[in-house]
Amino acid sequence: MLSHQPTTHNWVIIHIVIPLLPFLFESIFDICIILTSDITMLNWGTFKAANLAMSSGLLCLFVNQSLLSNDLLLPDEYEKEKMRGSALKFIVLAIFCFVFFGALIIVSALFYYKNLTGLDNTTVPFKVIVGFGSIGIIHYAIRTQRSYKLNARI
Repeated sequence: MLSHQPTTHNWVIIHIVIPLLPFLFESIFDICIILTSDITMLNWGTFKAANLAMSSGLLCLFVNQSLLSNDLLLPDEYEKEKMRGSALKFIVLAIFCFVFFGALIIVSALFYYKNLTGLDNTTVPFKVIVGFGSIGIIHYAIRTQRSYKLNARI
């Protein structure tokens, strides 16, 4: 019997890979430019944490919508509440991601506007938080998909 619903693989592509594409494309483009010019330029400045934060926020919104639109086979009030709780966690994570995006953009703009080149390392802790936080968000999204057997809606 053929299933008419997309598989887990499609869900991961739609809800995880697609929101991360802008960050991935820009990173690949930056690395290619650096590798063709000077490898010593590869540093924290080439890591675009603001774009990763925005992409992670979009990922959280996509997973949130997937959770809210999921139809349970056997509707149980406990499972519904658990799913709503997971959806709430993803919307809170999205808000944090967007706040980090805004903070990183503002700090970058201040550095550019005020020409403060000596303080570039002050954003490194934010970049580390965004980098590891995004890995955690991706892991949590995949665990959530497996827990609720979420399907992609195309």
